[in-house]
Amino acid sequence: MEKSSLININEFTDWKAQIRKNIYLHSSDCEIFRGEPGDHMDIFYAPEGKGKGKWALREYKIDN
Repeated sequence: MEKSSLININEFTDWKAQIRKNIYLHSSDCEIFRGEPGDHMDIFYAPEGKGKGKWALREYKIDN
């Protein structure tokens, strides 16, 4: 069973939860991340560690 199939979408109803969900979906620091660490989907990281509520953008090179 894939991790993503365990997500209960009903938990994400308010705008803050929607933002949090999208950060989690785009951070290899989170269990529900669907990409590979370091790929184009891995946009955010937790600079002070998981659970601190602070997020930052990863540095990455955009290929044209």
